[in-house]
Amino acid sequence: MKVAAATASRSSTKSRPSRTLRHGLVARESGEATAGRFYQIHELSRRSVAKFQAVNCAALPDTLFESEIFGYEKGAFTGAHDRKPGRLELANEGTLFLDEIGDMSLIAQAKLLRVLEERRFERLGGHKSISVDFRLISATNRPLEQFVRDGRFREDLYYRVNAFAIRLPSLRERQVDIPVLAQRFLARYCAAQGLPLDSKGFSREAIELLCGYHWPGNIRELESTVSRAALSAPGRSIRPSDIEFLHAAAIDLRRRAEPSEVAILSCFNVPRHDTHQNRVMRFLFRTTEPLLGPLRRMVPQVGMFDISPFLAFIIIWVLQAAIAGTLLRS
Repeated sequence: MKVAAATASRSSTKSRPSRTLRHGLVARESGEATAGRFYQIHELSRRSVAKFQAVNCAALPDTLFESEIFGYEKGAFTGAHDRKPGRLELANEGTLFLDEIGDMSLIAQAKLLRVLEERRFERLGGHKSISVDFRLISATNRPLEQFVRDGRFREDLYYRVNAFAIRLPSLRERQVDIPVLAQRFLARYCAAQGLPLDSKGFSREAIELLCGYHWPGNIRELESTVSRAALSAPGRSIRPSDIEFLHAAAIDLRRRAEPSEVAILSCFNVPRHDTHQNRVMRFLFRTTEPLLGPLRRMVPQVGMFDISPFLAFIIIWVLQAAIAGTLLRS
């Protein structure tokens, strides 16, 4: 219910500008979104009956910008054997999506600005003006305001494309989506390998570990992490030991997500986000953890049954109950 409510809220927010938005600029972090997500904005708009054209500006050099965006006439250059319509022409009455617009050169920016102002363009090698009516959606992970101050991005173009600004939250800002996305990526991996969709699943501790990671690479990093974990897991269940992060900072996170601590925090209904109770419980666990090994080794030596780390921790924690109560009330 919580996931559905959060998703519905975002969909509602997204659908309002989608219907009437002329031009929009989406600020996001690297690895956060693909053209498929922005296609949903197109589908919710009044222009959904027309085409959606996506262009990656970072992969488009100046020498190919005009031919790709404006198209070309037959004989415009060597190898132009036939007329080819550009992305602008194909996006007429529809939506043109420019990904990584912050990587566009100043020359390409000037040409794009002219089209936005006049709503007309000519194909490369042609002389006939072609009128177009399209909605432009741009996305970038670059600081465009700083680029404008540095002269790396045209100020007039910035105000043109930024008619409606949208900030796409990073994955670490919407942790409620991580379990859903992880399960989706796992199902996609299983389907690609020809396995049943339910052939692998995440343990509770593995989900806790994924939710606690900061995900600097956002959704793309999550997808690659899930694929590696599914490949590494020997059985049906993916455990924390099967998950490998790309950043060294995750080593401490992996240690904190060991089953014993997860069980303790859940037993006392302590949330995993950074609250006062969370810090107190983690402090108690880390200060008593060195005693767990000796205690577990002593118990079998006197002929008693072996005990779990959880029970050993409870024995020690009871002795510190007075201190814990004082800390929690402070």
